[in-house]
Parts: sequence; structure tokens; C-alpha cells
Amino acid sequence: MEMSVVREERNRGGARVSARRLVLSETETAEQLSLSVRTLQAMRLDGTGPAFIKLTERRIGYAVSELERWIARRTVRSTTEASVRAQREGASC
Repeated sequence: MEMSVVREERNRGGARVSARRLVLSETETAEQLSLSVRTLQAMRLDGTGPAFIKLTERRIGYAVSELERWIARRTVRSTTEASVRAQREGASC
């Protein structure tokens, strides 16, 4: 599952070129994951969210590659599989 985080730029000839972004802001990440910023912050605090990058003292970012990895690890094929995984993760805390 690839996230479509692409922005358009113009090269010197004026043609449009797509450039894949490496890092998303906290707000962009929450939007991409269909979560609120507060939920993403809570997940960061308790360690259940995707790995993040501390860009500056006051700014957090998320690498697109880490978001894709986090989503892939959370993918399940049935509710039973999801329940078993949740019990396993709860027991490991």
C-alpha cells in the first residue's frame, strides 16, 4: 500500500514534474491516516503510533516510508486475527 504523497513542481522549462515527499508534518500525517492530530499525539505518547522524527525542538515529522511500514504491520485479514494480535500486544506491555 503506497501513500500518494506527491507534489508538483515546475522545472526550468516550465514542465510539471512530480516529486515524492520524504517527510510529512503532524497535520498532514493525521489527515493521511484519517486520524485527529490529538489522536496521533496520544499514540505518539503511548508508543502505539508510527515512528516519528523530531525535526526541531517544537516540530514533529513522519517519514512516509515509516508510515507505510506502520500501516503494513497493522494490516489484518480477519477480525479474529486482529483480536489475537491485540491480545498479544497487550500481553507484551
